[in-house]
Amino acid sequence: MLDLLLVIAVMAILAALLMPALAAAQAKSKRAACLDNLKQSALSFQMYTADNDGKLAQNYPLGPAGSNSWVLGDMKVSGDSTNKTLIRRGKFFPYASQVPLYRCPADPSRTGDAPRVRSYSMNGWIGSRYMDAYPGANGFRTFVRDSELAAAGPANLWVIADEHEASIDDAW
Repeated sequence: MLDLLLVIAVMAILAALLMPALAAAQAKSKRAACLDNLKQSALSFQMYTADNDGKLAQNYPLGPAGSNSWVLGDMKVSGDSTNKTLIRRGKFFPYASQVPLYRCPADPSRTGDAPRVRSYSMNGWIGSRYMDAYPGANGFRTFVRDSELAAAGPANLWVIADEHEASIDDAW
C-alpha cells in the first residue's frame, strides 16, 4: 500500500514538473498558428491586389456594409463580433476562405460565450485616403495602389496586425 502511494506521489511530482513545459509548448504552438494566419492574410492582400489591377482593398473606419472592404464588422458590436457572414462578405475571403484564419488562436476575446470571429486589423494608412484629411497627419502617406507601396518600400510598411481585444473594433 505504501509503495502504491509512493508511486502516485512521484507521478504527481513529475506531472507538476511537466505542466509548465507543456503550457509553454502550447503557447508556442498558438503563436506559430497566429503567424501562419497573418501570412495567409498577407497572401490574400497580394492576390486581391493582383486580381484588381493593382487597387488595394478598401479599408475605411466603420465602412458601410456594402463597401469594398477587406473585411466587414465591428468587434465592439456584439452582433458583428460573432457574425461569420461578415467575414465571408469581405474582399479577402475568396483568397483566405476559412473563417478561423481571421482570428489568432491565442486571442482569448469572447462575446458572451462565443469567441470573436476576428482579431486582425489593417493599417489605417493602407486602403483609403481617409488619413490624408485627418488632423495632425501632415507628412504621412496613404496607399491605395500597389505601385504606391512599391515606391514607399514594402519592407518599411506593415499591412495587417493582430490587435488587442480591448482596442479592436472595425477592420481599420
